Amino acid sequence: MKNCLGKDPTITMDGKGLWRAFINSKKAFSWLKRIFEFNRKQSSWQIPSFVIGNEEREKSFVSGFFDSEGSITEVKSKYKYKEVRIHFSQANKKVLEKLKFLIEKFGIKYGKVCGPYIKKGSDTKMYCLIIHGKNKCLQFYKTFGSLHPEKILKFNSLCGDKDSTVVSTRSVPT
Repeated sequence: MKNCLGKDPTITMDGKGLWRAFINSKKAFSWLKRIFEFNRKQSSWQIPSFVIGNEEREKSFVSGFFDSEGSITEVKSKYKYKEVRIHFSQANKKVLEKLKFLIEKFGIKYGKVCGPYIKKGSDTKMYCLIIHGKNKCLQFYKTFGSLHPEKILKFNSLCGDKDSTVVSTRSVPT
C-alpha cells in the first residue's frame, strides 16, 4: 500500500478478530475508486474490467474475493459424515453470478447462485454461492489459493496436514 498509494496503512483487529487496513487519504480513495470501478454500495459492485480476460488477475480476484467474502466449513450431514463447503455470501447477486462464471472457467462446476435470503434482524437481501465436496474445495484452493492464514490452515487440514503453518497460495499437495 505504501508503494502504490504513498501512505502507510493503519492495521487493526476488530472485536470479531477481523484484520482491517485503513488509509486516510482522499487521493488514495479517488485512485482506488477509479482503478477498481468502485461504488460504495455493495449491491452495485462489479468485477473491475481490467480483471476480465487475464488469467492471473482473474485467479487473484477470485482468491481475494474468497478471502474477504468467503468461508470454508465442514458441515455434518444427515448421513453422519462431514461435508466440506466453500460458501460465498454477498448482497450483490450479479457479482456472484460473474464470480461463478470465473470459477467455472477454471474447471470447477457447481450449482446456481441462491437467494435472496434475509438474515434475522436485517432487511438486506443476501445471496450465496456454494461449492460442495472436499475434492471440489481442494480443486478451488489449488487453482485460486488463499492468503488468509485461517483458511489456509483449513485447506491444509483437509489434505491431512493438521499442524501446517504454510501461508503461501496454491500449496495443496497433489
